[in-house]
Amino acid sequence: MLVCQGFRCLFAAILFCQAFAVADAKTNYAVLVSQKIRPYLQVIDGIIQEVENTQNAIEIFYLTPGNSQDDSRLIFNIKQQGFDTVLTVGPEAASLAWGSNLTIRKIYSVILDPESILGVDEHTCGISLRIPVEMQLTSISKTFSSLKKLGLMFDPAHNQRFYEAATSASIAVGIEIHPIKINRRTQIKEALTDLDVEAIWMIPDQTIISEKIIQYVIKEGVYRNIGVIGYNSFFTRSGAVFSFEFDYRNLGRQAGLKILEAGSKNECTPEPPIFDIVVNRNIAKKFGMEVTP
Repeated sequence: MLVCQGFRCLFAAILFCQAFAVADAKTNYAVLVSQKIRPYLQVIDGIIQEVENTQNAIEIFYLTPGNSQDDSRLIFNIKQQGFDTVLTVGPEAASLAWGSNLTIRKIYSVILDPESILGVDEHTCGISLRIPVEMQLTSISKTFSSLKKLGLMFDPAHNQRFYEAATSASIAVGIEIHPIKINRRTQIKEALTDLDVEAIWMIPDQTIISEKIIQYVIKEGVYRNIGVIGYNSFFTRSGAVFSFEFDYRNLGRQAGLKILEAGSKNECTPEPPIFDIVVNRNIAKKFGMEVTP
């Protein structure tokens, strides 16, 4: 199994340089976290790693799920303590921050779809979990240079725009995108029959997001000699040929450097997340998919 870290290394170099540029900034940061779960705690570790040696002040606030009184108290405390910036981790924290009367700088992180948060648009500062379509296709194309026909599995009700963006971006990399439209889970079996593609690309989609469906599609792919491309480590463990994966501590480091940069330059823009790609060479060989060295 091969872990490709080229994109992450490029980001690391950029962010390393940024760290020197912002090291002298003295700012008070509040970090508002949706809940105490392992990925978010790893993000916090990364944030602290970047901020603690810069002499800036940082304080972590955790939401209590289902307790609106406690949430209101957190917002009051953030206002009273005079923080310059609030960084949110997870969608619930972002919803609370943007839905409050906080007037300080707000930055989001670890959200798949930031624009689903009221008050957040494509120009709002933050780091989402949505890897740009063009970037994903470029990674796939560079890994499998001979790949020409790629099936994209999605529900048009949720990801029609993603499909259109993928179709547009596919021209530059020489890959044909074949839509595998799923409106209901019961359609999946029929949709996989007589597919004329070399790989199936699965993306986060409410209709087909369950682990059972992922395992079923991968199993059917093996039967039909078609590799599956996924978006997290569960795909890798289940036998996908290629997966996009996140290291949440590195996402935290990226977020930490983002707030330092915003405090120093007094400007902040959205940016894509740092990610790894994992390629299973054994499965690729089984399907006759040549992996670029």
